[in-house]
Amino acid sequence: MDIFAKPFIPDWLKDINMIPAREYPGPPPPAPYLYMYVLLWISPAYGALGGSKVEIEYASEKASQIALGVINVPFVIQQSDASDILPFLHTTYSQRYIHLVGLEAGSRIQEMKSFTMYGVRILGSAALWEVAVPGVVEDSPNIQIGDLIKLRKVSPFDGNEYEFCFLDVVRRKSAVYFHHPELPNWSANDLFNIEFQYTDIALRYATRSLLDLEKHVETGYARKFIFPEPEDAIMSLGTQAKTSLDLGLDFRDDQLNWIQKKAVSAIVKNKYGDIPYLVWGPPGTGKTRTVIEAIFQIITLQPDARILACAPSHSAADTLTLRLKKFLSPQLLLRFNPPTRPSSEVPGEILAYTYSVNEPDIINPHVFMGTSVFSIPSMESLLQKRVVVSACEDSGLLMQCGLSNTFMNETYQVYRDRLKTMNPFFSYGVDDSQRGLFWTHLFIDEAGQATEPESMIPISLVACEPLISNARVASPQLILSGDHMQLGPVVHSEAARRHGLGVSYFERLIRRPLYRDHPESRCIPRTLNVDAVAIPPDANEAASLVLNDCVAPFANLINNYRSHPSFLMTPSHLYYNGTLTPEAPKSLTHAFIGASFLPNPDIPILFYGIQAKEERSLNQASMNNESEGSAAAWYNPAEAAKILEYVTLLSRLEGVGLKDFGIISPFREQVKVIRELLRANRLGSVDVGTVEDYQGMERSIILISTSDPQWVSFLAFYFRNGCYTGCSVPKTVLDASVAKASDDGLDNNYGKLEQARDVAHNMMNAPPSRWLGVAAGGEAGIRNDVESDLDWTHELLEQFGM
Repeated sequence: MDIFAKPFIPDWLKDINMIPAREYPGPPPPAPYLYMYVLLWISPAYGALGGSKVEIEYASEKASQIALGVINVPFVIQQSDASDILPFLHTTYSQRYIHLVGLEAGSRIQEMKSFTMYGVRILGSAALWEVAVPGVVEDSPNIQIGDLIKLRKVSPFDGNEYEFCFLDVVRRKSAVYFHHPELPNWSANDLFNIEFQYTDIALRYATRSLLDLEKHVETGYARKFIFPEPEDAIMSLGTQAKTSLDLGLDFRDDQLNWIQKKAVSAIVKNKYGDIPYLVWGPPGTGKTRTVIEAIFQIITLQPDARILACAPSHSAADTLTLRLKKFLSPQLLLRFNPPTRPSSEVPGEILAYTYSVNEPDIINPHVFMGTSVFSIPSMESLLQKRVVVSACEDSGLLMQCGLSNTFMNETYQVYRDRLKTMNPFFSYGVDDSQRGLFWTHLFIDEAGQATEPESMIPISLVACEPLISNARVASPQLILSGDHMQLGPVVHSEAARRHGLGVSYFERLIRRPLYRDHPESRCIPRTLNVDAVAIPPDANEAASLVLNDCVAPFANLINNYRSHPSFLMTPSHLYYNGTLTPEAPKSLTHAFIGASFLPNPDIPILFYGIQAKEERSLNQASMNNESEGSAAAWYNPAEAAKILEYVTLLSRLEGVGLKDFGIISPFREQVKVIRELLRANRLGSVDVGTVEDYQGMERSIILISTSDPQWVSFLAFYFRNGCYTGCSVPKTVLDASVAKASDDGLDNNYGKLEQARDVAHNMMNAPPSRWLGVAAGGEAGIRNDVESDLDWTHELLEQFGM
């Protein structure tokens, strides 16, 4: 059987989906009633503390109009033509990205249609139905709670089409669950066609954010965030602090280095201007650690501050929450989750910091009894929070709730004269000179993974006109942390990617002169694989003299505190211009040096080559329910067995616990197979996940199941340094493993860190005559010694690339 072949689907099954049918809509998804939510906090008719009937009626009518406006989210206009994309200018910024979002929406809709399943069986009963969906474990299709699907019975077709939404998604079982009151109790032998509907709410949030910012990009408050110029920065007075004693902060984390502390000080004291501050650093350099310290200092020193902390993925947002909970209680910290996220996917340690409901109420009328659904807490509760953590796209739901700085300011102006003694929210700080911003700071961690429109969702929540009074000018601060050389944005449309949608907002800022050409910059932007018109050179490309005098609105973190030096040699050379500096203590990095299982006892790396074929998950449910677009649920049993062997071996070593392990595979099916194998051998507490799952996490022992890697440079390094064992390596790896430096360092994989190590090793092991001259070795054989010394010197210079 050809496991690569697409499943055969008879035409008569496909034709059933084209026949007109009676439609039976199902229960609505468990989304909050946003109109009522907004009314509850802006309208005195629902939360009045007093006031006349006329005042209440007027305010209530006004509140209704405002609420209807703020909850509205425009639909995405699907695009298929990339020929008329506008140029990248201040005046066309929003419409250009709206076009790219439309291309992405069209691509995702077509992709979702390819996952239509034909002639499948469903399990359960009218109370709760279950469907096995192959590929859902690898997000192919990407299904969330509340997503809509259409179902038609085909054995035989009864002329009906049922629409319903998913109540739960259990990825480890490749199963989804739904309820529909109109569905009869079919038999287990009945067959159905199931068509998935793409839910584009994230792209709709992005579209709305771009529209909200559009009129402010060219000359308004959004211009400094989106197109910051050197002239927007604060000029340096030449009195920069030289020691940590000059920073004036009591650091909670005393392990921060000078660059990190300086970054924290700049953020807390806003020393750089009303422009984005970038914390750039490769893995293990302490980006998130720096961000967490900055948040701590702001919360401690600025009692009126309220921080929105975002990340592109749920896992990265969870990591932020796990670190923030060390000094913030659930009363002050909220991990905001949307109703579409299964509670089973949230780490148990942070559930106390979330908000969920398990029965219907006025804000959540569509909660299915017996289920727990994440929701939005009351305004009174939110006012007590000092930090709210959210995924970037989920912050769009906060926008619909009216929780943006712009909406707060506009609503205040509308209601100021009538509501200042009537509404709980506006009953404080009613004096313009005292009133502050709702959101004072926005942090976006792992910002290199988000598309620019995705980043604009939380930015539009925070960006606003400054509040100006006699005492101060209050403007929100934006801080981005990330690394554009790691995982980038996920883009499905090749046309949109080609025109720049795959370039993150973080990376685009790094390419601007303010960040790229500043004298303190050590970050070299990568070569973009996009059309030349996608992200064109800036109009102000000429070097600005202001750059030499402005405070750097960024921090370059290059000290790695996580890894053995050998781990850094190849990535530092390939991605970071040879700038990484190993600073991790030997107590952390040398625990396994000299171990008998290492091919090279001086390097704690073992690459075991396996020559085995991948297999495809073909359980009964998968074979019955496969679609034409089903992603290949690939796994490699030989690699899984080798992973088990090494986990068993290493777990028996003294001082090694199962929580020290992290097992990574790019394929979720391989993750699933490894998990099941470990559980069967009483090793189930070992963490197994994909690359995305481990973003920002640390483990003492990492095992990677590569599943057919194409890592020539890495394999060449392992082979050259004696870290490889197993099957024979390809000739391309053998050729690449020859260590030879070049003038530009671009045509080889022999990086600066590896060169420096080899040079130091050769010099330390050289006889005295190499250092002190031939006289140190005696008079005999002077000519031969001189020639030998010269040969040794030439070899040494070659290692330096000279």
